[in-house]
Amino acid sequence: MKLLICTQKVDKNDGVLGFFHNWIIEFTKHCEKVVVICLFQGEYDFPKNVEVLSLGKENGESRLKYIFRFYKYIWKYRKEYDNVFVHMNSEYVILGGIFWKFLNKKIYLWYVHKSKNIYLRIVNIFVKNIFTSSKESCLIKSKKIIFLGHGVDLNIFRKINIEKDKNLYKLLYVGRISPIKNLDILIEVFNILKKDSLINNLSLTIVGDVVYESDRGYLNNIKKKINDYKLNNYISFLGNIPIDKMSDIYNNHDLSINLSPTGGMDKTVLESFVCGVPCIVFNKAFKDVFGEYGDVFILDNLDTKELSTKIYNIYRNSNLEDTKRLLDLIQKDYNLSQLITNISNKINL
Repeated sequence: MKLLICTQKVDKNDGVLGFFHNWIIEFTKHCEKVVVICLFQGEYDFPKNVEVLSLGKENGESRLKYIFRFYKYIWKYRKEYDNVFVHMNSEYVILGGIFWKFLNKKIYLWYVHKSKNIYLRIVNIFVKNIFTSSKESCLIKSKKIIFLGHGVDLNIFRKINIEKDKNLYKLLYVGRISPIKNLDILIEVFNILKKDSLINNLSLTIVGDVVYESDRGYLNNIKKKINDYKLNNYISFLGNIPIDKMSDIYNNHDLSINLSPTGGMDKTVLESFVCGVPCIVFNKAFKDVFGEYGDVFILDNLDTKELSTKIYNIYRNSNLEDTKRLLDLIQKDYNLSQLITNISNKINL
């Protein structure tokens, strides 16, 4: 199989999209040739059968030049690929759909998002299949949708037997900083736990940053709230961390919190469990993953009392057998190698 992959960014050091670097490596195991078109090109390390073509955002090129280069590349390399795999960015399908249909190239889209928009309906006309993680992560109705779960790179994320500080219980948040992530509620709960002395020695590490400048005000409000609560000595911001450093981050914490609403399955939740660190979620999409353990880790409501109670219960039962069982399940059913194999098999039919 010769495959064209279209994605937003190729940069193994990027704190948000660096994970896709290893997706491409996994695809090379199933392909004779991989051509990658990306909007932004950073640092990468691929096998010889990969060719990376940038639209030029790293050089500050104009949107008009992006589009010109995109059409130039998909025409110039038309004999170098048989099928097209688009990661998340439906704009690529809208721009290239008619062209690829004319050349008899099958188009496949990976899409995980809770929004339902007109662009996705247009994309559905052109694609052979839409791959997604769960029924909550692609909300249009289409027979072309295939549910595949998520994929955690087990070469990066793994449980490490380290001796943790028994006198400090460390909470972790991983993700972009945005109102939809409800980080402000976590700060309120942290303050409740400290004020009521439910957990005497408690800390919170926040990994991530704003992606959109429109969220900068939200981050400033979060920091103001931390200052008002006098929590500066207990809460730290690490910003974006390269993916190859994240396993150490998870393993050095006791519990992670993810308050994203129901929608696409957030892979940071799976990464946390694979590293042996339980994670409390608000996203109901994880009901199928957690199964009988859902009551322990899934919030019914975005409520400060319920969240503080769940944190306290897990703290009191730090050797939860539930965590180990979920770790084993996720390693088996939600690993990156298996996910890319499943996608490649569908593309190669």
